[in-house]
Amino acid sequence: MQFSWKFVNPKDRYVVLYKEKLSEMDHKSIQYLYQPLVGGLAVSLYMTLLNEVNTGNMYSRQTTHRWLMDVLGLPLDEIFQYRKRLEGIGLLKTYKKATPEGNVFIYEILCPLSPDKFFHDDLLPIYLKQKLEERHYERLLTMFADKRIPDDYEEITQSFNEVFASEFRNPKEIISSETDQNMQFFSKDPQGYSHNLMEQFDFELLFATAKNSFISRKAFTPNVMESIAMLSYLYKINVMDMSKLILRCQNQHNEIDIDELRKCAREFFHINHGEEMPTLIEQKQPEYERTIIEPKTPEEHLLYTFETTSPLEFLVSLSQGAMPSDNDLALVEKVMVNQKLPPGVVNVLLHYVMLKSDMKLQSNYVETIASHWARKNITTVREAYEMALSEHKKYQTWANEKKTKTNKSTRRTSGNARKEIVPDWLDETKKKEPVAQSTEIAERVRKLKEKLQNENSK
Repeated sequence: MQFSWKFVNPKDRYVVLYKEKLSEMDHKSIQYLYQPLVGGLAVSLYMTLLNEVNTGNMYSRQTTHRWLMDVLGLPLDEIFQYRKRLEGIGLLKTYKKATPEGNVFIYEILCPLSPDKFFHDDLLPIYLKQKLEERHYERLLTMFADKRIPDDYEEITQSFNEVFASEFRNPKEIISSETDQNMQFFSKDPQGYSHNLMEQFDFELLFATAKNSFISRKAFTPNVMESIAMLSYLYKINVMDMSKLILRCQNQHNEIDIDELRKCAREFFHINHGEEMPTLIEQKQPEYERTIIEPKTPEEHLLYTFETTSPLEFLVSLSQGAMPSDNDLALVEKVMVNQKLPPGVVNVLLHYVMLKSDMKLQSNYVETIASHWARKNITTVREAYEMALSEHKKYQTWANEKKTKTNKSTRRTSGNARKEIVPDWLDETKKKEPVAQSTEIAERVRKLKEKLQNENSK
């Protein structure tokens, strides 16, 4: 599979910019706090790029991506995916320039958040806690924290003006500091990932709503706006609901209490989602797990739809545009979180189960198959598709056993039992016919394809 060639190829050159020098604590944070979130290979890519810059320099020498492939022993598709993880978590910035000889990239190494900022972040500690056992998470807390200075100690540090005095006698002696605009200094100012979330949140609509609710625009400080964007993303809160929460979290000085807002956001999430905790979920099949780039046959068009559509969009399509129920959405999210199935694989599962169950999602049946695929380590749409083909009879047996158990207590029989619906690509009588021959499914695939093309053209 080759997908990354659309964005980068082995002959493309790159240099590394490393102006935020990492401390010993930074290295420790990368290893123990960030590695569980992005994975060991992403951290390996990060350290490889970092070490390409010689001590005392800010830039590395220029080289090609073939070098990275050889050093890491990974295909470029995987390197590209790990690069995106580093970008998303706030450890890497990427710049690109097109030249007649090919693309040239600059990879800017960013330092991690300090342990204090990391553990007081609205998102990262929650995701880290989801990745680790409770005892391991508690161990990390002890690794990065220690006792505060006792309250009976008084700080006696001298201030700047108590130690130094200005020696300028004449204002003309004060010469402004001028530097070349093309030059930059070594610095350390971690930005993290929050600026991307702030760009995605509709603050204009929030300000308009807040104005109607008599919330002062001055109350939205940079820290408050950053927290609003992160809480909205983490707890799935839209702008209108967020404005209602903000209204409840103003203090006597008409300021927005961030701690109170966090508390209200958690309560809002628990009311709508129970006691579950939010987690990181891929919206669509990861690019490095895709197998179809330019679909040609009906089968490839179907697989391409599975790969390039989110489970939510796929459910809406199967429901002729109607929004899925909360129970259906909760079931899909549960499968993705608990069984760690990628979105495209979940789409294959949804398609299979719904067509076999008269367009209904049977919770036990879905979870049984999902558990089977998780044990088989199914990660691509092609693997899920072939697994459904090969294990179809077994899945039918499971479904019949569940029906038998359900009907056993009632002892009801019917001479007009509904004939079980089977997807065309699983029907033994249609093996030699083109896949997705069903008019209904073909039409849905066509509509999905048109929708994706329209979105890409925007």
